[in-house]
Amino acid sequence: MKRVSKSVGPTPNKVSEILQIVRSALETHRLLDYADHVVIGLSGGPDSMALLHLLIALRHELGIKISVAHFNHRIRRQAARDEQFVKDYAKKMGVPVFCESASTQPPSCGSLEDWARQERYKFFKRVAQKADADAIALGHTADDLAETVLMRIIRGSGLQGLVGMEYKRTINDVLILRPLLGVEKRSVYEYLQALNVPYCIDTTNSKTDFFRNKIRLELLPRLVKEYNPHMMQALVTLSNTSSADYSFLMTHASAIWDEHVNFKSAAVCMNVSSARQWHPAMRRIIIRMAYERVKGDLNQLTFDHVTSVENLIFAEIAFVQLPAHVAVEKRKQMVLFFKKN
Repeated sequence: MKRVSKSVGPTPNKVSEILQIVRSALETHRLLDYADHVVIGLSGGPDSMALLHLLIALRHELGIKISVAHFNHRIRRQAARDEQFVKDYAKKMGVPVFCESASTQPPSCGSLEDWARQERYKFFKRVAQKADADAIALGHTADDLAETVLMRIIRGSGLQGLVGMEYKRTINDVLILRPLLGVEKRSVYEYLQALNVPYCIDTTNSKTDFFRNKIRLELLPRLVKEYNPHMMQALVTLSNTSSADYSFLMTHASAIWDEHVNFKSAAVCMNVSSARQWHPAMRRIIIRMAYERVKGDLNQLTFDHVTSVENLIFAEIAFVQLPAHVAVEKRKQMVLFFKKN
């Protein structure tokens, strides 16, 4: 755990500036309503600790109820320390805390990051139901947004991937809020330093074993140094413009979905003839929507998967297997998305 010193830090005006950025994000993106119960995903790290203090500072102004939730993945030696820190700090701040540890072991193959994320979001859903919460708030910053966009560019991404992260999005039937997307990480540290707020250090963040860490520690600094000193801001701008464009497309896609797509008994059904007439942009969005409705999220779905479903719609192919046991089958004049047991 690290406690920052009060000896050097931003002025009170700087702290007020960060508070105003978050207040503006909450209002502009309509993240919270009066009397909402928001649960903060509190890892104990600097970002989530800053988010906790910022929302507490705005609690009475917004008229909201605050709780915190901590998930122990049991994959780091410091995990038990971080969990206890969160419990103790939540008690000190007078907010309810929900803690849980992973009940399964990380996979021997596949992505450890993906496994951790899936387990964490399952936990958030359980907490939201148990606490009767309106939303889960996470401490992702502008830096996290820039890293995500860059990762997706490298892996290959369409317009939705360039959106990166959103201020508000429903994942696994839970409303996820990210009020700090307009705040740079350096401002987070300045805020914590000014208020002398302790936080935990995740030592794995300094290792390049994970793809995101390589982006954060190696690639992005090199791009900033050698190509564009404002690279992070450029990536955030790309995300913001992509988000506006994708939102426009989603409005039209949702109208088509409501008119032509049925969702019954955990399966999505659409007419082949109708799907063939849709604009390719609309058709691909609706395919992604169908996959997300059946699976719960868009993880693992690639452009190649979407193209394979398009081939099914136009060609004589009758069956396509998508990730996470989601199947697509053409039956006469209907295309059916469902999850195989």
